[in-house]
Amino acid sequence: AGSWRQNISASLVSNIAGPSVGDPSEYQPDSSNGQADSHSPVRTENTLGVGLKLANGASVGAAMNFVYTPVADTGLEMQDPYLAIKKPLVDKNGFSLLAQLRAYVATSTPAQAANQIGRTRLVLVQNYTPANSRWSVGVTGYAQSYFYNGNRAANATKTKLLAEPSINYQIKPNLTAGLMYDMLAKNKEPMARIRFILDHVRTSMKWNRFIS
Repeated sequence: AGSWRQNISASLVSNIAGPSVGDPSEYQPDSSNGQADSHSPVRTENTLGVGLKLANGASVGAAMNFVYTPVADTGLEMQDPYLAIKKPLVDKNGFSLLAQLRAYVATSTPAQAANQIGRTRLVLVQNYTPANSRWSVGVTGYAQSYFYNGNRAANATKTKLLAEPSINYQIKPNLTAGLMYDMLAKNKEPMARIRFILDHVRTSMKWNRFIS
């Protein structure tokens, strides 16, 4: 029983979609001009997951996603949950490469309104840490494919690509800070993000590249 408990993990990832750094307000900045967008209030995007480590180094898990928007007072909005399998591919001389495959189930209201069945996401996480250094650099990328039930809208998303370079600093053995730059292809302007990781709990704040 003890070994099972050691192989089970829980995680919470919370992203704060915040306002413009130069002109803070209740709303996120518009990606085209950096001004406050009244249709995009500040919110937190959260993922709560559980995982089980397997004997071969891989792990399987499940996660549920939810959004909280305090400005609009809409409470918690559930997003699409997913199942995932994750496996380290390389871990040598400070370089690591990890792959994860996710399968989402379209249960949220926007996904069902778009006639989505679900989607898959392949994630690759590369990281390099020099010897005896607290600094590390990395790149996270993913390719996501959407699946629909019957007819889909002409402008419905079929694929999505993202690349996120990052630089990280280990403050303590269980606390790491990082600066990321999201580059989501064909969808929106790049976005910067600061992240803090405390063991399995992550918090981050992201903001539009425009500083108004």
